[in-house]
Amino acid sequence: MSRPRRLLPLLVAAMAAATYAPIAVGQLAGFIIDDLGITRTELGSLAAVAAIAGAAVSATVGKRVDALGGRLGLLILFAGAAAGFAGLGLAPSFVIMIAAMALAGIVQAAGNPVTNLLIAHWVSPGRRGAITGIKQSGVQLGVFIGGILAPAGAVTIGWRPTLLVVAGLLVVLAALSSGIPDDRGDRPTGHGNDPAAGPFIRPAFITWLATYGFLLGFAGSMVYFIPLYAEEVLGMSRQTGGLASSVVGLSAVVARIAWGRFAERTGRFRWSLAVIAAGGVLAVGLFGLAASASWLIWPAAVVFGATASSWNSVGMLAIIARGPRGAGASSGQVLVGYLAGLGVGPIVLAWIVDQTSAYATSWLVSGVVYLLGVGLTRRPAARTLAA
Repeated sequence: MSRPRRLLPLLVAAMAAATYAPIAVGQLAGFIIDDLGITRTELGSLAAVAAIAGAAVSATVGKRVDALGGRLGLLILFAGAAAGFAGLGLAPSFVIMIAAMALAGIVQAAGNPVTNLLIAHWVSPGRRGAITGIKQSGVQLGVFIGGILAPAGAVTIGWRPTLLVVAGLLVVLAALSSGIPDDRGDRPTGHGNDPAAGPFIRPAFITWLATYGFLLGFAGSMVYFIPLYAEEVLGMSRQTGGLASSVVGLSAVVARIAWGRFAERTGRFRWSLAVIAAGGVLAVGLFGLAASASWLIWPAAVVFGATASSWNSVGMLAIIARGPRGAGASSGQVLVGYLAGLGVGPIVLAWIVDQTSAYATSWLVSGVVYLLGVGLTRRPAARTLAA
C-alpha cells in the first residue's frame, strides 16, 4: 500500500500537538508560578488534569477514531490542540487553566489512536516499526524544540503570547491535514493475506500493556519537574532548566526510532520493555545524585530519554502489528492506564516535594515504580506481547 504524501510529517506533528501542553507547563513552570502565585502541587495538578481527562475518555475516543477514520480524526486533533493552547494562553485565572488542560487531555487521548490507525492502514508490514518510532519521536521532538524556544519566548514576549503562537501553528496544521486521502471503508487495502490484518487483539494483552503503561506514566511524570528541579535545587537558570528538558527530548527522538525498528525486526517486545523500565531506574537515580553533582543532570536526561521516555514506540507498535482493525480502540484502552499514571503521578510526586521541601523522595518513589515495571515484564501475562 502506498503511503500518502505528507503523512509522516503530520504524524510526527500530531504526536507533538497531542502531548505537548503538560510539558509546556513544566517548561514554563517558573513563569507560571510567579504570575499566578501557585504552589508546585497546583502546578502538578495542571498536568494531572490533562492526564486524568485523557484517561477518562481514552477508551471512548479510541472507538470514535475507528468510526471516524484517521483523516478526520487528525483534523479534529489539531483543532482541539489549538483550542487548548489558546485557552492556556488567554486564561485569566488558574481555574480557567484547569479547564484548558482538561481539553488538552482529551486531545492527548486521541494522539495514539489516530496515528496508529493511519499507520496500520497506510504503512506495509516491515516498515511499521521505523514509522512508528519516527511518529512517536514527535512527542519528544516537541519537548526538545519547546525546551529551547518556550523559555526564550517567555523571556522575550511573555509566556502567554508564546502559547498563543503555538495555537496559531496548530491551526495551520489542521488545514494541512485535510489533504490526506480518506482512510475509511474496508481495511486493510491490498493485504488480504497479511496475518497482521486480523482482529486478533487479546484482552490479556491490552490489560497487561495498560498496567505497564500506568507504571511508566506514574514514574515518568517526574519529567514535568525537571526544569523546576534544575532551577530550585541545582541553581540553574530557567533557560538552562528548559535545555535539560530538551536533552530528554532529543535523546528520545533517536531512541524511539531505534526501539521501534528493533522491536519489529526482532519481535523482542517484552525484553525491550524490561530494558526501558530498567533504564528509568538508572535515570532517576542520576537525577537524584545531581543534587550533589549538578553535571549529572545531563547524562540523566540522556538516559531518561533513551529509555523510560521511549516505551510508547514498543507498546504502540505491539498494537499496530495486529493491523488496522480495532487499532484505535485498543490504543485508547492502553492509554487509559498510561494517562491514569500520568494523572496520579504529578500530584503525588509534587505533593511529596512540597511536604519535604526536597526532591529526593520523589526521585526515589519514581525509581521504585520503574522497578515494578521491570518486575511486571517477568510475569507470565507479559507473554501476551507476542503477536
